[in-house]
Amino acid sequence: MALATMEEDDLPTLQMTAQVIVRADNGNRMKIRVLIDTGATSSLLATRVATRLGLPKTKTTTILKGAQGCPLKPSRMKTSFEVENKYQPSNPISVKAYLVDKVSDELPISPVLGANKWEFLKGLDLADPLFDKPGKIDAIFGSNVLKRIILPSTVAGGDKEPMAFQTVFGWAITGECEGAQSNNSIHLHVTCEPEEDLDQLLKKFWEVEQVPTSLDSSLNAEEKQAVETFRDSVHQQPDGRYEVALPRKIQSHKLGESRDTACRRLYSMEKSLTKRGDWPVFRDAVLDYLHQDHAERITSEVVSVGEKQYYYLPMHAVTKQSSTTTKVRIVFDASAKTTNGKSLNSILSSGPNVYSHIVQQILRFRIHRVAMTADISQMFRQILIAEKDRDLHRFVFRSSPDEPVSDYRMKRLTFGVTSSPYLATKTLRQVAKDHYSEFPTAAEIVMTDFYVDDLLSGTDTVESALQLRPQLNKLLEIFA
Repeated sequence: MALATMEEDDLPTLQMTAQVIVRADNGNRMKIRVLIDTGATSSLLATRVATRLGLPKTKTTTILKGAQGCPLKPSRMKTSFEVENKYQPSNPISVKAYLVDKVSDELPISPVLGANKWEFLKGLDLADPLFDKPGKIDAIFGSNVLKRIILPSTVAGGDKEPMAFQTVFGWAITGECEGAQSNNSIHLHVTCEPEEDLDQLLKKFWEVEQVPTSLDSSLNAEEKQAVETFRDSVHQQPDGRYEVALPRKIQSHKLGESRDTACRRLYSMEKSLTKRGDWPVFRDAVLDYLHQDHAERITSEVVSVGEKQYYYLPMHAVTKQSSTTTKVRIVFDASAKTTNGKSLNSILSSGPNVYSHIVQQILRFRIHRVAMTADISQMFRQILIAEKDRDLHRFVFRSSPDEPVSDYRMKRLTFGVTSSPYLATKTLRQVAKDHYSEFPTAAEIVMTDFYVDDLLSGTDTVESALQLRPQLNKLLEIFA
Protein backbone atom coordinates (compact mmCIF):
# COMPACT_ATOMS: atom_id res chain seq x y z
CA MET A 1 0.00 0.00 0.00
CA ALA A 2 2.92 2.30 0.67
CA LEU A 3 6.58 1.96 -0.18
CA ALA A 4 9.61 3.18 1.76
CA THR A 5 13.25 3.11 0.67
CA MET A 6 15.36 0.38 2.20
CA GLU A 7 18.99 0.92 3.27
CA GLU A 8 21.50 -0.93 1.13
CA ASP A 9 23.01 -2.84 4.05
CA ASP A 10 19.63 -3.96 5.43
CA LEU A 11 18.71 -7.63 5.19
CA PRO A 12 15.44 -8.41 3.42
CA THR A 13 12.56 -8.87 5.83
CA LEU A 14 9.95 -11.63 5.80
CA GLN A 15 6.48 -10.64 6.90
CA MET A 16 4.06 -12.97 8.69
CA THR A 17 1.75 -14.78 6.30
CA ALA A 18 -0.79 -17.55 6.88
CA GLN A 19 -3.12 -19.72 4.86
CA VAL A 20 -6.53 -19.65 6.52
CA ILE A 21 -10.08 -20.89 5.91
CA VAL A 22 -12.66 -18.11 5.69
CA ARG A 23 -16.32 -18.94 6.42
CA ALA A 24 -19.39 -16.96 5.41
CA ASP A 25 -22.77 -17.09 7.13
CA ASN A 26 -24.21 -18.76 4.02
CA GLY A 27 -21.95 -21.77 4.56
CA ASN A 28 -19.40 -20.95 1.84
CA ARG A 29 -15.74 -21.64 2.70
CA MET A 30 -12.54 -20.56 0.99
CA LYS A 31 -8.82 -20.89 1.68
CA ILE A 32 -7.00 -17.56 1.35
CA ARG A 33 -3.50 -16.24 2.07
CA VAL A 34 -3.32 -13.42 4.60
CA LEU A 35 -0.66 -11.04 5.85
CA ILE A 36 -0.58 -10.63 9.64
CA ASP A 37 0.46 -7.00 9.86
CA THR A 38 1.34 -5.46 13.23
CA GLY A 39 1.45 -2.01 11.65
CA ALA A 40 -2.04 -2.01 10.17
CA THR A 41 -4.72 -0.43 12.29
CA SER A 42 -7.55 -2.23 10.48
CA SER A 43 -8.07 -5.38 8.44
CA LEU A 44 -8.50 -5.48 4.66
CA LEU A 45 -10.02 -8.07 2.34
CA ALA A 46 -9.88 -8.33 -1.45
CA THR A 47 -13.26 -7.51 -2.98
CA ARG A 48 -13.02 -10.56 -5.27
CA VAL A 49 -12.86 -12.85 -2.18
CA ALA A 50 -15.92 -11.23 -0.62
CA THR A 51 -17.85 -11.58 -3.89
CA ARG A 52 -16.93 -15.23 -4.35
CA LEU A 53 -17.94 -16.09 -0.77
CA GLY A 54 -21.11 -14.02 -0.95
CA LEU A 55 -20.16 -12.00 2.13
CA PRO A 56 -22.51 -9.20 3.23
CA LYS A 57 -21.31 -5.71 2.27
CA THR A 58 -22.01 -2.46 4.09
CA LYS A 59 -21.32 1.01 2.74
CA THR A 60 -18.59 3.09 4.37
CA THR A 61 -16.73 6.34 3.69
CA THR A 62 -13.46 5.32 5.34
CA ILE A 63 -10.28 6.87 3.98
CA LEU A 64 -7.18 4.67 3.92
CA LYS A 65 -3.75 6.19 4.45
CA GLY A 66 -0.22 4.90 4.07
CA ALA A 67 3.17 6.18 5.20
CA GLN A 68 3.40 9.89 6.13
CA GLY A 69 -0.39 10.14 5.94
CA CYS A 70 -0.50 9.70 2.15
CA PRO A 71 -4.13 9.06 1.16
CA LEU A 72 -4.86 5.90 -0.82
CA LYS A 73 -7.87 4.85 -2.79
CA PRO A 74 -10.79 5.00 -0.34
CA SER A 75 -12.73 1.92 0.71
CA ARG A 76 -16.43 2.13 -0.12
CA MET A 77 -17.49 -1.16 1.47
CA LYS A 78 -16.82 -3.20 4.58
CA THR A 79 -17.73 -6.74 5.57
CA SER A 80 -17.45 -9.33 8.33
CA PHE A 81 -16.61 -13.02 8.35
CA GLU A 82 -15.17 -15.82 10.45
CA VAL A 83 -11.78 -17.53 10.19
CA GLU A 84 -11.22 -21.09 11.38
CA ASN A 85 -9.03 -21.59 14.46
CA LYS A 86 -6.67 -24.51 13.85
CA TYR A 87 -6.23 -25.30 17.55
CA GLN A 88 -9.81 -24.63 18.69
CA PRO A 89 -12.18 -25.37 15.78
CA SER A 90 -15.20 -24.52 17.92
CA ASN A 91 -13.82 -21.03 18.59
CA PRO A 92 -13.50 -19.24 15.20
CA ILE A 93 -12.04 -15.74 14.89
CA SER A 94 -14.50 -12.99 13.95
CA VAL A 95 -13.03 -10.36 11.61
CA LYS A 96 -14.34 -7.02 10.36
CA ALA A 97 -12.53 -5.76 7.27
CA TYR A 98 -12.62 -3.02 4.65
CA LEU A 99 -12.89 -4.15 1.03
CA VAL A 100 -10.23 -3.07 -1.46
CA ASP A 101 -9.49 -4.02 -5.07
CA LYS A 102 -5.86 -4.89 -4.33
CA VAL A 103 -4.59 -5.74 -0.87
CA SER A 104 -0.85 -5.93 -1.53
CA ASP A 105 1.86 -6.92 -3.96
CA GLU A 106 2.97 -10.54 -3.89
CA LEU A 107 4.88 -11.53 -0.75
CA PRO A 108 7.66 -12.26 -0.30
CA ILE A 109 8.93 -10.16 -3.20
CA SER A 110 11.29 -12.96 -4.24
CA PRO A 111 11.95 -16.61 -3.31
CA VAL A 112 13.86 -17.12 -0.06
CA LEU A 113 16.80 -19.41 -0.78
CA GLY A 114 17.80 -21.96 1.84
CA ALA A 115 14.71 -21.60 4.03
CA ASN A 116 14.26 -25.38 4.01
CA LYS A 117 17.60 -25.67 5.86
CA TRP A 118 16.60 -23.52 8.84
CA GLU A 119 16.88 -25.84 11.84
CA PHE A 120 14.50 -23.88 14.07
CA LEU A 121 11.57 -24.65 11.73
CA LYS A 122 11.83 -28.42 12.18
CA GLY A 123 8.74 -29.82 13.84
CA LEU A 124 6.75 -26.58 13.59
CA ASP A 125 3.24 -26.63 12.12
CA LEU A 126 3.58 -23.67 9.76
CA ALA A 127 0.70 -21.28 9.23
CA ASP A 128 1.90 -20.79 5.65
CA PRO A 129 3.97 -23.70 4.28
CA LEU A 130 4.75 -21.49 1.25
CA PHE A 131 5.98 -18.52 3.31
CA ASP A 132 9.29 -18.53 1.38
CA LYS A 133 7.69 -18.33 -2.07
CA PRO A 134 6.09 -15.23 -3.67
CA GLY A 135 2.32 -15.45 -3.67
CA LYS A 136 -0.86 -13.44 -3.83
CA ILE A 137 -2.12 -11.77 -0.63
CA ASP A 138 -5.90 -11.92 -0.24
CA ALA A 139 -6.26 -10.12 3.10
CA ILE A 140 -4.46 -8.18 5.80
CA PHE A 141 -5.21 -8.93 9.44
CA GLY A 142 -4.40 -5.79 11.41
CA SER A 143 -4.28 -4.81 15.05
CA ASN A 144 -8.07 -5.08 15.40
CA VAL A 145 -7.70 -8.88 15.48
CA LEU A 146 -4.04 -9.23 16.49
CA LYS A 147 -4.72 -10.03 20.15
CA ARG A 148 -7.01 -12.91 19.20
CA ILE A 149 -4.69 -14.60 16.72
CA ILE A 150 -1.15 -14.30 18.15
CA LEU A 151 -0.22 -16.72 20.94
CA PRO A 152 2.58 -16.21 23.51
CA SER A 153 5.11 -18.76 22.17
CA THR A 154 8.03 -17.83 19.93
CA VAL A 155 11.00 -19.67 18.43
CA ALA A 156 14.09 -17.71 17.40
CA GLY A 157 16.23 -18.68 14.45
CA GLY A 158 19.99 -18.51 14.23
CA ASP A 159 22.18 -15.65 13.07
CA LYS A 160 20.64 -13.81 10.09
CA GLU A 161 17.55 -16.03 10.31
CA PRO A 162 13.98 -14.91 11.12
CA MET A 163 11.86 -16.11 14.02
CA ALA A 164 8.52 -17.89 14.40
CA PHE A 165 5.46 -16.60 16.25
CA GLN A 166 2.75 -19.06 17.20
CA THR A 167 -0.71 -18.05 15.98
CA VAL A 168 -4.12 -19.73 15.98
CA PHE A 169 -3.34 -20.68 12.36
CA GLY A 170 0.05 -22.27 13.11
CA TRP A 171 3.57 -20.85 13.28
CA ALA A 172 4.11 -17.65 11.27
CA ILE A 173 7.60 -16.62 10.14
CA THR A 174 8.89 -13.05 10.26
CA GLY A 175 12.11 -11.08 10.53
CA GLU A 176 15.30 -10.25 8.66
CA CYS A 177 17.01 -13.09 6.86
CA GLU A 178 19.61 -13.97 4.29
CA GLY A 179 18.64 -15.84 1.16
CA ALA A 180 16.07 -13.37 -0.12
CA GLN A 181 16.60 -10.72 -2.75
CA SER A 182 15.72 -7.10 -2.11
CA ASN A 183 14.23 -4.56 -4.50
CA ASN A 184 15.32 -1.76 -2.11
CA SER A 185 11.81 -1.21 -0.80
CA ILE A 186 9.63 -2.44 2.00
CA HIS A 187 5.88 -2.54 2.35
CA LEU A 188 4.12 -0.56 5.05
CA HIS A 189 0.50 -1.51 5.55
CA VAL A 190 -1.20 1.21 7.56
CA THR A 191 -4.82 2.33 7.57
CA CYS A 192 -6.57 4.99 9.57
CA GLU A 193 -9.94 6.59 10.13
CA PRO A 194 -10.64 9.96 8.52
CA GLU A 195 -10.84 11.93 11.77
CA GLU A 196 -7.46 10.78 13.12
CA ASP A 197 -3.95 11.13 11.74
CA LEU A 198 -1.37 8.35 11.44
CA ASP A 199 0.64 9.37 14.51
CA GLN A 200 -2.38 9.15 16.78
CA LEU A 201 -3.35 5.72 15.50
CA LEU A 202 0.14 4.29 15.90
CA LYS A 203 0.31 5.77 19.39
CA LYS A 204 -2.93 4.00 20.29
CA PHE A 205 -1.65 0.68 18.95
CA TRP A 206 1.63 0.71 20.85
CA GLU A 207 0.12 2.15 24.01
CA VAL A 208 0.68 -0.07 27.04
CA GLU A 209 -2.26 -1.06 29.20
CA GLN A 210 -2.16 1.09 32.27
CA VAL A 211 -4.34 2.25 35.12
CA PRO A 212 -5.85 5.63 34.16
CA THR A 213 -4.95 8.68 36.22
CA SER A 214 -8.62 9.32 36.86
CA LEU A 215 -11.05 6.70 38.04
CA ASP A 216 -12.36 4.79 35.05
CA SER A 217 -15.74 3.13 34.79
CA SER A 218 -14.03 -0.07 33.60
CA LEU A 219 -12.52 -0.57 37.07
CA ASN A 220 -14.60 -2.26 39.72
CA ALA A 221 -15.11 -0.69 43.14
CA GLU A 222 -12.24 -2.59 44.75
CA GLU A 223 -9.82 -1.63 41.99
CA LYS A 224 -10.87 2.00 42.22
CA GLN A 225 -10.18 1.94 45.94
CA ALA A 226 -6.72 0.46 45.32
CA VAL A 227 -5.96 3.26 42.86
CA GLU A 228 -7.14 5.85 45.38
CA THR A 229 -5.03 4.31 48.16
CA PHE A 230 -1.91 4.43 46.01
CA ARG A 231 -2.58 7.97 44.80
CA ASP A 232 -3.19 9.27 48.32
CA SER A 233 -0.27 7.48 49.98
CA VAL A 234 2.64 7.40 47.53
CA HIS A 235 5.30 9.98 48.29
CA GLN A 236 9.04 10.44 48.18
CA GLN A 237 10.89 10.55 51.50
CA PRO A 238 13.62 13.16 52.17
CA ASP A 239 16.26 10.52 51.42
CA GLY A 240 14.65 9.86 48.01
CA ARG A 241 12.98 6.56 48.91
CA TYR A 242 9.32 6.11 47.88
CA GLU A 243 6.71 4.96 50.41
CA VAL A 244 3.26 3.45 49.83
CA ALA A 245 0.33 2.14 51.86
CA LEU A 246 -1.20 -1.31 51.42
CA PRO A 247 -4.54 -1.32 49.56
CA ARG A 248 -7.36 -3.07 51.45
CA LYS A 249 -10.38 -4.81 50.05
CA ILE A 250 -13.64 -2.96 50.58
CA GLN A 251 -14.97 -5.68 52.88
CA SER A 252 -11.80 -6.62 54.73
CA HIS A 253 -12.04 -8.58 57.96
CA LYS A 254 -10.06 -8.63 61.18
CA LEU A 255 -7.27 -11.15 61.36
CA GLY A 256 -6.88 -13.88 63.95
CA GLU A 257 -3.70 -15.05 65.68
CA SER A 258 -0.85 -16.05 63.35
CA ARG A 259 2.41 -16.16 65.35
CA ASP A 260 2.14 -19.84 66.33
CA THR A 261 1.82 -20.87 62.68
CA ALA A 262 4.83 -18.77 61.72
CA CYS A 263 6.90 -20.38 64.49
CA ARG A 264 5.95 -23.90 63.45
CA ARG A 265 6.87 -23.16 59.84
CA LEU A 266 10.23 -21.70 60.99
CA TYR A 267 11.08 -24.84 63.00
CA SER A 268 10.19 -27.09 60.07
CA MET A 269 12.19 -25.01 57.62
CA GLU A 270 15.21 -25.02 59.94
CA LYS A 271 15.26 -28.81 59.92
CA SER A 272 14.83 -29.22 56.15
CA LEU A 273 17.37 -26.53 55.18
CA THR A 274 19.91 -27.76 57.75
CA LYS A 275 19.55 -31.29 56.39
CA ARG A 276 20.24 -30.04 52.85
CA GLY A 277 23.08 -27.79 53.97
CA ASP A 278 21.26 -24.64 52.82
CA TRP A 279 20.51 -23.08 56.21
CA PRO A 280 23.60 -20.79 56.26
CA VAL A 281 22.64 -19.31 52.87
CA PHE A 282 19.07 -18.67 53.96
CA ARG A 283 20.17 -17.30 57.34
CA ASP A 284 22.51 -14.83 55.64
CA ALA A 285 19.70 -13.73 53.31
CA VAL A 286 17.47 -12.91 56.28
CA LEU A 287 20.29 -11.14 58.12
CA ASP A 288 20.87 -9.11 54.96
CA TYR A 289 17.35 -7.74 55.41
CA LEU A 290 18.41 -6.38 58.79
CA HIS A 291 21.79 -5.11 57.64
CA GLN A 292 20.20 -3.16 54.80
CA ASP A 293 17.48 -1.83 57.11
CA HIS A 294 14.80 -3.58 55.09
CA ALA A 295 13.47 -5.14 58.30
CA GLU A 296 13.55 -4.21 61.97
CA ARG A 297 13.31 -6.04 65.27
CA ILE A 298 10.15 -5.69 67.36
CA THR A 299 10.40 -5.17 71.10
CA SER A 300 6.72 -4.47 71.89
CA GLU A 301 4.25 -7.09 73.10
CA VAL A 302 2.61 -9.25 70.47
CA VAL A 303 -1.01 -8.35 71.17
CA SER A 304 -3.86 -6.69 69.33
CA VAL A 305 -4.84 -3.34 70.79
CA GLY A 306 -8.15 -1.84 69.64
CA GLU A 307 -8.27 -1.73 65.83
CA LYS A 308 -4.54 -2.38 65.48
CA GLN A 309 -3.89 -5.60 63.56
CA TYR A 310 -0.85 -7.85 63.41
CA TYR A 311 0.03 -10.59 60.97
CA TYR A 312 2.99 -12.95 61.05
CA LEU A 313 4.23 -14.06 57.66
CA PRO A 314 5.53 -17.66 57.43
CA MET A 315 8.49 -17.73 55.06
CA HIS A 316 10.38 -20.12 52.85
CA ALA A 317 13.44 -19.88 50.59
CA VAL A 318 13.59 -20.04 46.80
CA THR A 319 17.11 -20.61 45.46
CA LYS A 320 18.09 -19.76 41.89
CA GLN A 321 21.80 -20.16 41.26
CA SER A 322 21.52 -18.89 37.68
CA SER A 323 20.28 -15.46 38.84
CA THR A 324 22.78 -12.62 38.39
CA THR A 325 21.16 -10.41 41.02
CA THR A 326 19.38 -12.45 43.71
CA LYS A 327 20.66 -15.99 44.36
CA VAL A 328 18.31 -16.65 47.29
CA ARG A 329 14.89 -15.09 47.42
CA ILE A 330 12.85 -15.14 50.60
CA VAL A 331 9.18 -15.62 49.83
CA PHE A 332 6.57 -14.86 52.46
CA ASP A 333 3.37 -16.87 52.65
CA ALA A 334 0.76 -14.15 53.03
CA SER A 335 -1.97 -16.70 52.24
CA ALA A 336 -1.38 -18.61 55.47
CA LYS A 337 -4.64 -18.55 57.42
CA THR A 338 -4.95 -17.16 60.91
CA THR A 339 -7.03 -18.73 63.68
CA ASN A 340 -10.23 -17.19 62.27
CA GLY A 341 -9.59 -18.49 58.74
CA LYS A 342 -8.49 -15.15 57.29
CA SER A 343 -5.07 -14.36 55.81
CA LEU A 344 -3.26 -11.17 54.90
CA ASN A 345 -3.87 -11.78 51.19
CA SER A 346 -7.58 -12.25 51.88
CA ILE A 347 -7.91 -8.69 53.18
CA LEU A 348 -5.54 -6.93 50.72
CA SER A 349 -6.40 -5.90 47.16
CA SER A 350 -4.17 -6.98 44.29
CA GLY A 351 -5.12 -3.78 42.44
CA PRO A 352 -6.10 -3.50 38.77
CA ASN A 353 -4.05 -5.04 35.99
CA VAL A 354 -1.17 -2.68 35.17
CA TYR A 355 0.86 -4.94 32.90
CA SER A 356 1.18 -4.91 29.16
CA HIS A 357 0.35 -8.23 27.51
CA ILE A 358 3.53 -10.22 26.86
CA VAL A 359 2.70 -10.34 23.13
CA GLN A 360 2.55 -6.56 23.06
CA GLN A 361 5.94 -6.43 24.79
CA ILE A 362 7.46 -8.70 22.16
CA LEU A 363 5.92 -6.83 19.25
CA ARG A 364 7.16 -3.48 20.55
CA PHE A 365 10.60 -4.96 21.07
CA ARG A 366 10.74 -6.11 17.46
CA ILE A 367 10.71 -2.57 16.05
CA HIS A 368 14.14 -1.75 17.54
CA ARG A 369 17.41 -2.32 15.69
CA VAL A 370 19.50 -2.13 18.88
CA ALA A 371 18.26 -4.13 21.86
CA MET A 372 18.42 -2.94 25.46
CA THR A 373 17.62 -5.11 28.47
CA ALA A 374 17.83 -4.51 32.21
CA ASP A 375 16.77 -5.99 35.51
CA ILE A 376 16.01 -4.11 38.73
CA SER A 377 17.73 -5.88 41.60
CA GLN A 378 15.43 -6.59 44.57
CA MET A 379 12.67 -4.44 43.07
CA PHE A 380 10.10 -4.95 45.81
CA ARG A 381 12.62 -4.15 48.52
CA GLN A 382 13.27 -0.70 47.05
CA ILE A 383 9.86 0.55 48.26
CA LEU A 384 8.97 1.45 51.84
CA ILE A 385 5.77 0.24 53.48
CA ALA A 386 3.87 2.98 55.29
CA GLU A 387 4.53 2.90 59.04
CA LYS A 388 0.88 2.14 59.83
CA ASP A 389 0.99 -1.06 57.73
CA ARG A 390 4.29 -2.59 58.86
CA ASP A 391 2.78 -4.71 61.62
CA LEU A 392 0.99 -6.65 58.90
CA HIS A 393 4.44 -7.77 57.73
CA ARG A 394 5.79 -9.35 60.90
CA PHE A 395 7.87 -12.53 60.91
CA VAL A 396 9.79 -14.68 63.38
CA PHE A 397 13.44 -15.71 63.05
CA ARG A 398 16.52 -16.90 64.85
CA SER A 399 20.06 -17.38 63.56
CA SER A 400 20.46 -20.77 65.24
CA PRO A 401 18.16 -23.44 66.69
CA ASP A 402 19.94 -22.82 70.00
CA GLU A 403 18.65 -19.23 70.17
CA PRO A 404 15.19 -18.03 71.22
CA VAL A 405 12.82 -16.88 68.50
CA SER A 406 12.69 -13.11 67.97
CA ASP A 407 10.01 -10.98 66.31
CA TYR A 408 10.69 -8.72 63.34
CA ARG A 409 8.72 -6.76 60.80
CA MET A 410 9.43 -5.80 57.21
CA LYS A 411 9.85 -2.15 56.25
CA ARG A 412 9.82 -2.89 52.51
CA LEU A 413 7.45 -4.62 50.09
CA THR A 414 7.84 -8.38 50.06
CA PHE A 415 7.34 -11.34 47.74
CA GLY A 416 4.23 -13.38 48.40
CA VAL A 417 1.99 -10.46 49.31
CA THR A 418 -0.78 -10.02 46.74
CA SER A 419 -0.50 -6.23 46.51
CA SER A 420 3.31 -6.08 46.08
CA PRO A 421 3.50 -6.49 42.26
CA TYR A 422 0.89 -3.79 41.70
CA LEU A 423 2.50 -1.36 44.14
CA ALA A 424 6.01 -1.95 42.76
CA THR A 425 4.94 -1.39 39.15
CA LYS A 426 2.89 1.70 40.01
CA THR A 427 5.74 3.16 42.06
CA LEU A 428 8.23 2.65 39.25
CA ARG A 429 5.91 4.52 36.90
CA GLN A 430 5.37 7.21 39.53
CA VAL A 431 9.14 7.79 39.61
CA ALA A 432 9.10 8.21 35.82
CA LYS A 433 6.17 10.60 36.07
CA ASP A 434 7.73 12.68 38.86
CA HIS A 435 11.05 13.05 37.02
CA TYR A 436 9.77 13.25 33.46
CA SER A 437 11.10 16.78 32.94
CA GLU A 438 14.64 15.63 33.81
CA PHE A 439 14.68 12.41 31.79
CA PRO A 440 11.82 12.55 29.22
CA THR A 441 13.06 9.78 26.92
CA ALA A 442 14.04 7.45 29.73
CA ALA A 443 10.73 8.13 31.51
CA GLU A 444 8.73 7.13 28.41
CA ILE A 445 10.63 3.84 28.22
CA VAL A 446 10.11 3.11 31.91
CA MET A 447 6.38 3.75 31.49
CA THR A 448 5.99 1.33 28.58
CA ASP A 449 8.83 -1.18 28.32
CA PHE A 450 9.08 -2.66 31.83
CA TYR A 451 7.33 -5.90 32.77
CA VAL A 452 7.58 -5.87 36.57
CA ASP A 453 11.40 -5.71 37.08
CA ASP A 454 12.49 -6.61 33.54
CA LEU A 455 13.19 -4.06 30.81
CA LEU A 456 12.86 -5.07 27.17
CA SER A 457 13.48 -2.07 24.94
CA GLY A 458 15.83 -0.65 22.35
CA THR A 459 16.70 2.12 19.91
CA ASP A 460 17.33 2.58 16.19
CA THR A 461 21.08 3.21 16.46
CA VAL A 462 24.00 2.30 18.71
CA GLU A 463 24.67 6.00 19.27
CA SER A 464 21.18 6.66 20.59
CA ALA A 465 21.42 3.59 22.84
CA LEU A 466 24.67 4.88 24.34
CA GLN A 467 23.02 8.25 24.99
CA LEU A 468 19.93 6.65 26.52
CA ARG A 469 21.72 4.25 28.85
CA PRO A 470 23.06 6.84 31.37
CA GLN A 471 19.65 8.57 31.44
CA LEU A 472 17.95 5.29 32.29
CA ASN A 473 20.53 4.53 34.96
CA LYS A 474 20.08 7.94 36.61
CA LEU A 475 16.29 7.64 36.59
CA LEU A 476 16.36 4.11 38.01
CA GLU A 477 18.84 5.17 40.69
CA ILE A 478 16.09 7.43 42.03
CA PHE A 479 13.81 4.40 42.27
CA ALA A 480 16.46 2.08 43.71
